[in-house]
Amino acid sequence: TTHYKQRTEKPKMTTTTAATAATVVGIDLGTLTTKITLSSTHDFEIVRNAHGGHTTPTAVTFAGPTRPRLLGEDAADISRGDENTVWMMDRLLTGSNNCCDTTDDNDGQKTMMMMQDFCRFQFDNHTNSVYIPNMDTTYDTTALLAMLLGRVKRNVLATIQRRTGKNNDNDEDNEELEFVFAVPSNYPQVTRQAVMDAAYAVKVNKSRVVDGARCLAAVCQRKFYDGQDDNDVVSN
Repeated sequence: TTHYKQRTEKPKMTTTTAATAATVVGIDLGTLTTKITLSSTHDFEIVRNAHGGHTTPTAVTFAGPTRPRLLGEDAADISRGDENTVWMMDRLLTGSNNCCDTTDDNDGQKTMMMMQDFCRFQFDNHTNSVYIPNMDTTYDTTALLAMLLGRVKRNVLATIQRRTGKNNDNDEDNEELEFVFAVPSNYPQVTRQAVMDAAYAVKVNKSRVVDGARCLAAVCQRKFYDGQDDNDVVSN
């Protein structure tokens, strides 16, 4: 199984200030698509993908052992993708609900998770890994998410470069990025850690995982209660 080593040090949880000048990148990691927005430093601009779209498909396609893998907007359409296209990484991560399986609801009845009929890839719920037939390789789901975040990072840097005219391809500039992932409040800690591990694997050394509902509360607070500080809402 191909996987990334879990980070051993504690993630940096510092709040961005004028002194650090970090560009906060808000990421809504969705089942079908991922939405990325820059911070107020860049006027909350939505990060477009390489094709100009406002969202990036949460998918990876493995075209073959001698061909490059296709990430995000270049991946196959999930409705027509075969077992070599993996998507909905947010639901495949360790500790999250597997949408390709069944689960017991509160009444003890079996219910199928969303999009089950479209799951053509081979997911192992015990090892949280996906087998890719045309590569004859098994990938850990955190490694798959890291592949996608690599594309997200390139799109972010391209957007910043377009706005500032500054080349952000070196490691020093990458240190100025901070990825903030908005996830459902029921995400267990092990899943949140897997998300930060994936970000760390693509050399994003500052990352946070926050509750989507709390982010919405912070936005509403900033919009409707002008002058109040919402840092305590989003930095914990």
